[in-house]
Amino acid sequence: MHTQRSSALMFFSIVSVIAVYTYFADKDEAAKKANQPQLEVVSGAESSSQNTPAFGEKIQIETDLHSIQINLNGGDIVTADLKDQKQNIDSDENFHLFKYTPDYKYYATSDVVIEDLNQSRYLLHPNFSSEKTSYVMNAVSDIDCQNLSNEDNQKLAKLSVPLTYTDKNGTVYTKTFTFTQCKHVVNVDYAISNINKDMSIAMESKLIQSVAVPDNSSGVFMASAYRGSAFSNSENKYSKISFDDIVKKNYDTVSTAEGGWVSMIQHYFVSSWIGLAGHQNTVFTQSADNGATAIIGISSAPVNIKASPDAKIKLSNNLWIGPKIQEEMKDTSNNLDLTIDYGWLSFISSILFKCLKFIHGFVHNWGFAIIILTLLVRGLMFTLTKKQYESMAKMKQLAPKLNQLKEKYKNDKQRLSQETMRLYQTEKVNPLGGCLPMLIQMPIFIALYWTLMESTELRHSPFIFWIKDLSVLDPYYVLPLLMGLTMFLTQRMSMSSSTDPTQKTVMTVMTVVFTFMFCTFPAGLTLYWVTSNIITIIQQTVIYRHLEKKGLSMRAKNK
Repeated sequence: MHTQRSSALMFFSIVSVIAVYTYFADKDEAAKKANQPQLEVVSGAESSSQNTPAFGEKIQIETDLHSIQINLNGGDIVTADLKDQKQNIDSDENFHLFKYTPDYKYYATSDVVIEDLNQSRYLLHPNFSSEKTSYVMNAVSDIDCQNLSNEDNQKLAKLSVPLTYTDKNGTVYTKTFTFTQCKHVVNVDYAISNINKDMSIAMESKLIQSVAVPDNSSGVFMASAYRGSAFSNSENKYSKISFDDIVKKNYDTVSTAEGGWVSMIQHYFVSSWIGLAGHQNTVFTQSADNGATAIIGISSAPVNIKASPDAKIKLSNNLWIGPKIQEEMKDTSNNLDLTIDYGWLSFISSILFKCLKFIHGFVHNWGFAIIILTLLVRGLMFTLTKKQYESMAKMKQLAPKLNQLKEKYKNDKQRLSQETMRLYQTEKVNPLGGCLPMLIQMPIFIALYWTLMESTELRHSPFIFWIKDLSVLDPYYVLPLLMGLTMFLTQRMSMSSSTDPTQKTVMTVMTVVFTFMFCTFPAGLTLYWVTSNIITIIQQTVIYRHLEKKGLSMRAKNK
């Protein structure tokens, strides 16, 4: 009975912790913020505003990883398709990260904020011109982006897309997008020359997205995965700001510190503006369209410059557009890899992911990698599991003596407590011995859950037979049924004859509930639970035989 309760408690606790964490983790509040006025927008298009672009001519950019459209009004990236990720597993259509449609928008802007001698402060969002309407990268053909050597990095192709605008006073603004082969990060430079008046200039970059999830999201916005914004800088390693919090406040300065980045996150994918390292940057949030649109941005510190035909200044930011690839993001900016949200056990999840990736390097199948990793984790936990069962078996053996003490000292709780502890000492039994091993194992199992939940590598990765995608549910529900069956068997093995009928009924109902719940889980997660349950059955069989040799028993007694 103790084994059954502990196993059920462990299973229920893991699921409960995951559910509670998912609900509350996204409720983090930013520090106290100061409201600031919005900027006047100077634009070359009559209908343009800083949050709603007026669509004029667009140019097309094709690289090895991206298919991008830039609106020449402001130089905004209004569509971005990822060529290394497909929209659906059975489709050749590239995944749409940035897009602008009547019912949903998600795009990136970058502008300069100018303040002149008259203390007139405005955001320049002009109509740019481009020499060409399309740009195509000539990628180096013999490069393996998954295994880049130092020599390969020197040979990577680059594509520069310059946009120019000259104001009425002759000041030239050149906005250049630089794409690098095999890289999901884009460099965006703002060069200003022939400056004809004293001014201060700053670069302001924003990510803008509709709060409501589009109807045709193809499952990329999972309910249990975080969708919202986040930022990082020298004072805040990683902080989330939910879209709801952004909408509640019109314009907020979140933090001013050295370096940093801002991002918008969804399941498996992220976009991020990365500020210039070593410089002061301000993170801010904003809402638009009566709360229908959330905005997070990063603005560089103003740079003062004197008027001169020879005066030049260049401001620069980087923009990440792509999946959550841990190693590449880590190389791109400090803490950017934390957008792979493993939760409060990230230090364990990171280790587990590295192990999973290492195993995949040998078996070349993420499903088998999950099975092997589960075997390794449960194998390492076997000693603790064995001690847990031994302690519970001893407690079961002491049950008659404990009941006698309860009857003998039922009117003297202090004496009952003293005699109970004396009995434990005499019999060398730790009353917490069955719980402590379980508590030690729980963080590892929860961390493994989040490792599988957040690993982009599992997206559209097949296992065997009918399972073509480990990131979505089993289409024929075979794995959830196996999970329910193996869970039922582990409970039957641990149920003793003393288990009351009510408890047996509760455990049976729980098995049915969890089976239905796992019908909605990704196949990769369900595969882990099935494997774990099968290992539990094997370990229970081995441990029970060992206990019986020592005169202890945990098996159900047949009447």
